[in-house]
Amino acid sequence: MKIWYQKITPTKNPDYLDLLKANLEKVKRKGTTIDIKIPKVGLNKYEYIPYSYFRFLNDREILAGTLQAREENYDGAVIACFRDPCLREARETLEIPVVGPAESSMLLAHLMGYRFGIVTIHPKSVLFMEENIDRYGFRKRAIPNAVRSLTLSLEEQLEGLKNHGKVIEDFSQVAKNAIKDGAEVIICGCCMISPILDAASLKEVEGVPVINCVTAAVKILELMVELKNIGVPWISRKSCYALPPERYVEEVKALFPYLGSTSE
Repeated sequence: MKIWYQKITPTKNPDYLDLLKANLEKVKRKGTTIDIKIPKVGLNKYEYIPYSYFRFLNDREILAGTLQAREENYDGAVIACFRDPCLREARETLEIPVVGPAESSMLLAHLMGYRFGIVTIHPKSVLFMEENIDRYGFRKRAIPNAVRSLTLSLEEQLEGLKNHGKVIEDFSQVAKNAIKDGAEVIICGCCMISPILDAASLKEVEGVPVINCVTAAVKILELMVELKNIGVPWISRKSCYALPPERYVEEVKALFPYLGSTSE
C-alpha cells in the first residue's frame, strides 16, 4: 500500500520530520509505504496558520498537491492538518480514498467512549474545529466547549519538538480540564503535537485515552484502501462525492496552474 501524506506548508523542520517519521513508522502496517509531501509554495511561518485569510490562499496548493497523488499512482492520501482542509473537494475529485485527521479521530473517539474533547494549538483554531464537529455530525458526542487550546505560545510549542516537557505538561492540564467536563476520550487536535505525544509515550491522561490524530488518519486510510482493494464499496458517488467529468477536471486544472508538491 502506497500512501501520500500531504503536509500543508513547505516549512521544513528536521526535529519535526524525525518525530513524524518515527510516528508513521510505528503505526503503519507492514507493506505500507508513506511518502511525506510538501507544497513547493505556501505559508512559510507557523505564525501564519491560525488566520483564515492566509489559510484560504494556502488551501489551493494543498488540494492541488493531494490531487497529484492520483497521477503518481498512490493508493490513498492523508491531508495532514486537523482542520481537514480541502477534504470534501479532494474526495469529490480523487478515485482513491482520502482522509483527514479530524474526521478520522472523531470516528475513533465515537467507538472508544461516549463524549470526547479536543486539545488544539491556538485559540483561533477553536471555532473552525467546533464547526467541523457539527459538519461531521458529532455534536451530541462532544463535551460543551469541546475544543480547548494549549496555553503555550507557538514558539514554545516549536521548542517542544526538541524538549517535550512543557508541551506534555500543558497538554495534560488542558486535557484534565476537559475530563472534568465529561470527556471520556481526548483527541490531540494537531498533526505537529501528536508526534510529540507519541515520542513521550503519552497515551492516557487520568486513565482517559488520548487519540493521536496522525495515527488515527493513517489507520482509517489503511482500512479504506483495503476495503477498496477487496471490492467493498468505500465511498458513495450518489451526490456529495459525485465525480466531476474527467474532461472538466482537466479543463479547470488548466485554468489554475500550480507548482505541485515535492517529497520532504
